[in-house]
Amino acid sequence: HAMQLEFQAAGQSLQLQARAKPMADWPLAGLQASLKNFDLAALHPEWPRTALSGALSLDAQQWERPADLKIQLGNALGGPWDQQRLPVARLQADLQFAPAHWQSVQIRSLELSLSDAHGQAAGGLKVQGQLSPEQASDLQLRLDGLRLDALHSQLLALAVDGQLHLRRAAQAAASKPGDKAR
Repeated sequence: HAMQLEFQAAGQSLQLQARAKPMADWPLAGLQASLKNFDLAALHPEWPRTALSGALSLDAQQWERPADLKIQLGNALGGPWDQQRLPVARLQADLQFAPAHWQSVQIRSLELSLSDAHGQAAGGLKVQGQLSPEQASDLQLRLDGLRLDALHSQLLALAVDGQLHLRRAAQAAASKPGDKAR
């Protein structure tokens, strides 16, 4: 089963195409979205003003099996949060997760490029690794000239470079009242 939705207004557009398996344990088999000059503030007045263009694709066949999510978006209205903008100029991501365990994400690659209040490049961030609330997490982050004032205009115009390696051990199973220690 295939479904399509198209929205166009005030120079912006959103197109969605979904593949469904109505009787499956995970009925959403796939989703493609295309955006052109999409403004998040049109959905809620407290959300940042954006002009998002790009594509998103989700391939999810089963509830317990890994799903692939790929995102390529640009934002022509990037800027600091305090100016009702989203500081992201470009986002590229390749993620994997199982719908049954959506909190656990394998980040194959995630790249963010920031822009400042004047639309100028303000550095970026690259991330790879595994993030999970219950299993071990291991993330590698690389900051490349990421300017803090691109996030919020009252922060200093400092550029941050470097690498971070974040690790967390798996959580031990919590014992329940009445369980006996072995």
